[in-house]
Amino acid sequence: MNVIIRILLPALVLTLLNSVKPMTTDDPSYYWHAQRLCQAPLRPYSGEAWHEKRFRPAIENAVPPVVPYWLMLGMQLLGENLFLLKLWLFPFTVILVWSLRELLRRFSPGMETPLLWVTIVSPWLLPSFNFMLDVPVLALMLLVLVLFLRASDISSVPLSLLTGLVAGAAMQTKYNAATILVAILGYGLLFRRLRLAVFVALAAAVVFVSWECFVYSLHGTSQFLVLLFRESRFAAGSKDNLLKSLFLTAGQVASVLIPVGVLALGGRPWKTVAAIAAVAASFWFLALSASPHAWKLSMTWMGPVLFATIAVAAWPLRGDRMAQFLLLWLAVEVAGVFLLSPYPAVRRFFGMIVVMTFLLGRRLSQQPSVNTRLLNGATAMGAVLGLVVWLAGWLDSIAEVSIAQRALADIHKRGDQRTIWYLPDHWKGFQFVAPRLGMAPVHSGRSLLKAGDWLVRDFDSKIHEHGIDATKLEVVEVYNDTTVFPLRILPDYFGGKYAIRHRESPRILGAVYKVREDFIPQDPLLLVRYW
Repeated sequence: MNVIIRILLPALVLTLLNSVKPMTTDDPSYYWHAQRLCQAPLRPYSGEAWHEKRFRPAIENAVPPVVPYWLMLGMQLLGENLFLLKLWLFPFTVILVWSLRELLRRFSPGMETPLLWVTIVSPWLLPSFNFMLDVPVLALMLLVLVLFLRASDISSVPLSLLTGLVAGAAMQTKYNAATILVAILGYGLLFRRLRLAVFVALAAAVVFVSWECFVYSLHGTSQFLVLLFRESRFAAGSKDNLLKSLFLTAGQVASVLIPVGVLALGGRPWKTVAAIAAVAASFWFLALSASPHAWKLSMTWMGPVLFATIAVAAWPLRGDRMAQFLLLWLAVEVAGVFLLSPYPAVRRFFGMIVVMTFLLGRRLSQQPSVNTRLLNGATAMGAVLGLVVWLAGWLDSIAEVSIAQRALADIHKRGDQRTIWYLPDHWKGFQFVAPRLGMAPVHSGRSLLKAGDWLVRDFDSKIHEHGIDATKLEVVEVYNDTTVFPLRILPDYFGGKYAIRHRESPRILGAVYKVREDFIPQDPLLLVRYW
């Protein structure tokens, strides 16, 4: 019963809340890649794939193999039912919850349960779990650390080699998992376990390089090399945005750590109550205020206060070698954000926020006594915020896919059986649903749109970027966002400086056009940067 409550229940909550969400953001990319693997499992990147408004070589799409192959296996066993395939991700959530709990027991004994729930039902983790790579890679990274710490405890070379194999799989889930290897090497230096850490790194390198060599033998290059040499990944403007997002986005989604940190500092109870009230009031103000300055007024204080709280809480721990390791790991994760992230998004800060949670938990565990009511109050507030942000994302994703459904229904009411085209912009729920409803994608230089045909676009698609002359189209319907919920997270949560915004109204979600004359869209030869 304890195992069910402590491990399976949080994992089940995370999995079930994910399973009821429609496709959103980059989900279709991994879904379609898994479909391709079902057809050719030993040629993972052959042919072309559609991304960033163009057909490109499939190898240019950043899809390391672990999650797509796991989805492929799920498709073979369960079919292509989205609900069942999301349940198929349950092992990753079990690994995540178990690894988190094990690390919390080591770093902050006695604080495991509240800090586990603070993490699982949080505004940064709960809404991020889709078909994307970020939750699975976090699960594997934490598992790598759990295994290595156990190997260090018993000086086990075989367990270190096994840890390296798992680390290699983590890096082939998402390349930013390399940060955990750097952290492990740092642990090896601090605790005189460098030999074991090197074994981990070597075994991980064997797994990683072996797969990349296999891909190179098939396609003449490897996906890692393709992504490594993209000049645009290191654009100065993007790094500047990352620095701003470090304080803005991370502070916003990890704001529950502010009252946890105040409690860890051992101040009077009213200070923790005030911190809980301040965070809750800021979200409430953002939800109620339609002012364009509401975000700045309600949210920008969180990042600086959070990082200041972490610094003050960590200072008395400077003589604690385990805390020194956590600070080293935190520095590695922050560096990884700037070295490995092409643009700001909530998922870029996963590792950093987890380590900050461990640091605060360590300070809490060293307090002579902790007010459990206040800690539970902070945990409850964090869970409420996590569910609110998840609800905003759920409603956003429903609105995203509803554009295609509403457009199809309106066109059918007119009794017109002409071809219905759609703009296949980037991957989103709209781009996933539209072809399933029988709509045809517009491909520059390939598609012939005839007079009387229909064209549907979603809010993020630009007509001119697909080589279409807007004068050849007539606007028939415009769809506004009718959601009454006051917060939204798409698209900023997955690719912007501000994760959570007030839902503006009216806000255009999509439109339907009638084609005036025959034409073939011509590629505008835009240099579209793919991140």
